[in-house]
Amino acid sequence: MNIGKVYIVGAGPGSADLITIGGLRAIKKADVLICDNLLPRTFFEELGVFVGNKHIIWLQDENGHKEQSEINRLMADSAKQGKAVVRLKTGDPHIFGRGMEELAFLSENDISCEIIPGLTVATAAGALLDLPLTQRQRSYSFAVVTARCAGGKINESFPKADSLVIFMAVSILEKVANKLIKEGWPEDTPAVIAERVSMAWQNQVEGELENIASLAHQADIHSPAILIVGKAADKKELPQSRPRILFTGLDPANFRTMGTIIHWPAVKVVRIEEEYKKIPGIIEQLRANHFGYTIFTSRTSVQLFFEALKSLGLDSRVLFLTKIIACGHGTAMMLEENGIIADFIPAGMGSQAIVGITESQDKANVLLVQSATATEALAKSLAEKLGQIERLCLHCVQPHQELGRKLPEHDAIYFTCPSGVRAYWEKYGQQAFKKEVWCIGDVTAKQINEFNVKAKVVQPYVS
Repeated sequence: MNIGKVYIVGAGPGSADLITIGGLRAIKKADVLICDNLLPRTFFEELGVFVGNKHIIWLQDENGHKEQSEINRLMADSAKQGKAVVRLKTGDPHIFGRGMEELAFLSENDISCEIIPGLTVATAAGALLDLPLTQRQRSYSFAVVTARCAGGKINESFPKADSLVIFMAVSILEKVANKLIKEGWPEDTPAVIAERVSMAWQNQVEGELENIASLAHQADIHSPAILIVGKAADKKELPQSRPRILFTGLDPANFRTMGTIIHWPAVKVVRIEEEYKKIPGIIEQLRANHFGYTIFTSRTSVQLFFEALKSLGLDSRVLFLTKIIACGHGTAMMLEENGIIADFIPAGMGSQAIVGITESQDKANVLLVQSATATEALAKSLAEKLGQIERLCLHCVQPHQELGRKLPEHDAIYFTCPSGVRAYWEKYGQQAFKKEVWCIGDVTAKQINEFNVKAKVVQPYVS
């Protein structure tokens, strides 16, 4: 049997859309995925990759954390079975990622290996938090350093630069701050500590070296977190500051132009297994040209529909007789990734925009792929305009179990659906609605108004 190949892949800071094209290609061709525990369990769903035919190993499960020797054995055993293996790491494999150790082990065992770099959180944090690590006439250097050395020993030597980006400091933050002050950094040096950068439940605290440890404790900051010290952390010197938006929807990709996004999802996706039993019959109807239109209302609806097709050995060709309507550009992009170019994309967002685009269309039956949590308002409006509606609801949403944490600092909160509004009100009450309240459309605004809160409809710019 031929020996397989191992790809040591940097996944980036954690958000699936920040992985490289090379990393994505490796994941698609892999038979086995050996994944860092720091990656979200929803990573592959967010990436839009079908993994039903892959063996996924998470490096921390109910049996505890796996040692490096066991990780090495997993890679070697899978490769010796002729399989393509991806060792998926957060950040970049060669920046505090033990990538070189794994490369050396594989080379010693005559196993072919390729390193695929990833975006390190050291630079991603600066970009996503609007904290430039370098800036003309202000900041010319930065250094990346770890607070802990091999074996957990505290680092006793920090480099000199305009800014420091420090890994693994959150559990010893006071010691790190005191060490820097002793080395000559002023007590009032700006400092920012950011938790789960780019991922859901991101949080950050801004302060100075003398108080950053106590502020982080008050905000309940936990690992994984990155500490930025120096000129990069000084927002007072920046020419302008964008609003910090607490985004409560499922996917923030189309909303990042609005400001600095802090993603705290109000709901989570739950698959409805009973609905999947309807798919073979729906496929026969599609092949028989029963549906003149198929409407996808979200990226999740697209993803789950095509996952179901792939599990049956089918692909986008089952849709060739129906016109495709995507509810927005994010949904349209997900369709393109699955080989479909939408026939219609509303200029606006929300149910009203979908109904509006059907005004001039011929009557025909409609397959509406949406969440079971959605109201029947869209289906009823479409029935009046087009004809018979078949709803396929492969998922619903439920309040996210992580809700209830202390809310992060923000300038505005943004809601994308009524169920998200209800979830936040149930957990936080009026507290979550003290700042500006923005939402995606009139239906969501109506739900907010029912709690005697004013809402502003703000739609993101999408090209």
